[in-house]
Amino acid sequence: MLAQKLLTDKYLQVKKNKNNMKEKVNKNTEAAILEAAESLFKTNGFKGTTTTMIAGQAGVTHAMLHYYFRTKEQIFVKVLDGYFLKMHNELRMLMSPGKGMVETVLDVTASLFDFMQMHQGEIRLLLEIAANRADLLEKYKDVTGTIMSGAFARHNDRLKEAVKDGIIAPVTMEELLGEIILTDYSAFALMPMVSFVYGDDVEKIDAFLRRQREKAVQRMRDFLRPRQ
Repeated sequence: MLAQKLLTDKYLQVKKNKNNMKEKVNKNTEAAILEAAESLFKTNGFKGTTTTMIAGQAGVTHAMLHYYFRTKEQIFVKVLDGYFLKMHNELRMLMSPGKGMVETVLDVTASLFDFMQMHQGEIRLLLEIAANRADLLEKYKDVTGTIMSGAFARHNDRLKEAVKDGIIAPVTMEELLGEIILTDYSAFALMPMVSFVYGDDVEKIDAFLRRQREKAVQRMRDFLRPRQ
């Protein structure tokens, strides 16, 4: 009986190890596919990227890619999930309860701008999708709002108090979050024209973005200022 139990335990352990190895391989393969897709989407756009290109860069067969993702659209949505998760984590770190409401909003505006600047490839991709495949962004209308609302949830009472005390203009959390997103996003919507004007002059492009960042913060400061 003891020998049989030992053999059974050994068999179960071997089976568990094999399952763990398989799970690790699956996760690594999926991660490789998504990493390749993200790089290609940012470089070539959604339309200019094929699943064959993604499979090739990921080092997997086309059949293997389709085992994990049936369509290019599924891959795209998964890549965007990762982008919005990064945004959520970034915003959560900014929510310092020790600061005043105005300072918190201005910090978030500046930091969200910096985040978008570091992820311009994703911004270009979103612009392309918005123009040509808006259906793929439908879920992210709610997702973006959920991310921003979630990051600001514990500040809703502070916002109402600031409005009541006359510190900031009457504004709802929904209006505030929409203004932050659109204020920051508008600068990057201009980037195709900026690249046309400045070409590959990195210094001029960086200077343009610094000015836009300052304008974004000032615009939010004006937006929050109590009306006379």
